[in-house]
Amino acid sequence: SYFKLALRHSWKNKWSVLINIVGLGVALSMCIFVYSIYAYNFEFDTYYGTSDDVYRVHSMTFENGRERRNEMSPGPVDYALRNEISGVKQVASFGSEGAVVKVNNDYFEEYLGVVSEDFFEMFNVPLWYGTYDELASESTIYLSKDAAKRFFGNEVALGEVLTVYRSDVKMNLTVAGVYEKM
Repeated sequence: SYFKLALRHSWKNKWSVLINIVGLGVALSMCIFVYSIYAYNFEFDTYYGTSDDVYRVHSMTFENGRERRNEMSPGPVDYALRNEISGVKQVASFGSEGAVVKVNNDYFEEYLGVVSEDFFEMFNVPLWYGTYDELASESTIYLSKDAAKRFFGNEVALGEVLTVYRSDVKMNLTVAGVYEKM
């Protein structure tokens, strides 16, 4: 009987019920939106235990008359932080770009991350296998566990050669390690 009474009352006052339901939906969606922004920033900064002295550097660009925030900064910023600004102890840079990766006779469109040598000194990225000894070499590549399985199946990828086509450059890179998912 309470259910019937609620339905009759809602049907008689359908506009106010509709306004209340829409208002509740908007309020809940705003709460979820604000929480997701907060959680992203909080979790990003606390992924590593010593994040009190770690800072992200963003760059701002203008496209079509609008300001746009980029999660990466240009290369000269890395140089300036390392050589021209006092008080900076370490700098690790990261960039990504699209590339085509050739493994045997198969081609894959991938996004490659390009990091500086000291990236793995600052951030502990566990290796599944391999070592970071050859990180400074421009002829080596480190794969994620998922990428290694996609390219080579269940074979050990260590020492395998990939052909990477970036922009107009063709590079033969040797797999020096496979890292766990971060």
